Amino acid sequence: MVNKTRVIFKYIIIQIILPIVIGITIYVFFREPTKYILNSWFKNEYLNTNYHVLAKFSPSWIKYNLPDALWGYALISSMIIIWNKRQRNELLFWIIFSFVIGIAFEFLQFFKIIWGTFDLKDVVSIVLGMSISLFVNLKKREEIL
Repeated sequence: MVNKTRVIFKYIIIQIILPIVIGITIYVFFREPTKYILNSWFKNEYLNTNYHVLAKFSPSWIKYNLPDALWGYALISSMIIIWNKRQRNELLFWIIFSFVIGIAFEFLQFFKIIWGTFDLKDVVSIVLGMSISLFVNLKKREEIL
């Protein structure tokens, strides 16, 4: 039992928390200060004067698309751990629902229903991150969980 709990805890750290932390780190340290609430939380003199070094030398796909892929990865990993022991149809429903929600947020930005900037590369990044999570986690979900 202790071993199983340890395995699940390790899974949650590596497959869910780590991608989110990396995405937030990229968002805060590699992007220009913006009006986003996350930036105001971390706003300080160091970030305002030194972000240029990281932002200037980082490829745009790392700054703008990788965080989306990472949260998509974490979302699908979460669905797999939450719905793993349920019927296959329930897991399938939540995975499909996650894909739809991830893509829908970008298109809601396109139609100016929610605040943000639509980018087709973000859609591709989200789908790619989610697909990689499916490939990595579904292959070994029985042995992990």
